[in-house]
Amino acid sequence: SMNLGKLVFAQITQHMPLTTFCRCVARYSGEHKVKTFSCLDQYLCMAFAQLTYRESLRDIEACLRAQSAKLYRLGFRCQQISRNTMANANAERDWRIYADFAQHLIDCNAGRPDKAAFVDDQGSLSYGELESRVRRMAAGLRALGLRREERVLLLMHDCTDWPVSYLGAMYAGLVPVCVNTLLTADDYAYMLEHSRAQAVLVSGAL
Repeated sequence: SMNLGKLVFAQITQHMPLTTFCRCVARYSGEHKVKTFSCLDQYLCMAFAQLTYRESLRDIEACLRAQSAKLYRLGFRCQQISRNTMANANAERDWRIYADFAQHLIDCNAGRPDKAAFVDDQGSLSYGELESRVRRMAAGLRALGLRREERVLLLMHDCTDWPVSYLGAMYAGLVPVCVNTLLTADDYAYMLEHSRAQAVLVSGAL
């Protein structure tokens, strides 16, 4: 039967430590001159994309537009979401807001390093392994000479390497740019040029 209660996405995000997130936003003046698309709306877009396997901003936009009548029930406070708005927010918002919040979430799970954080077809990744691999990824990216706020293109399948690469880039102070794995070589060349990415992380199978 159809679920008539609270939407599943809203049930998941209700466990988000909102007070801590707001502190991270305030710390870096993340809402300065923001009128409609808040930092929380931006975070929820990216969380929705990860949980529902969206692979591009166009994909996120299409999916959320299909649910436009339910945006408020999903937790969003903006009335509509476009890929241009998301792209501008991803490019202009202070990355430290989300890096600090990511570190807080990692710290929250420091007491259970053996619990599974991510699972894919090849196995699982515990919180302890996740933290270790994220730190190694960040160190490796910095060793390449990448500087804070430079962009890294992520061309990766949905596997445990994805969160390691994404969080590792954020931990290093970089901006991860996630792209669809089903595009053409010309599409990727365009993205490399226009995203100003200085490096690309690619799944081995690709």
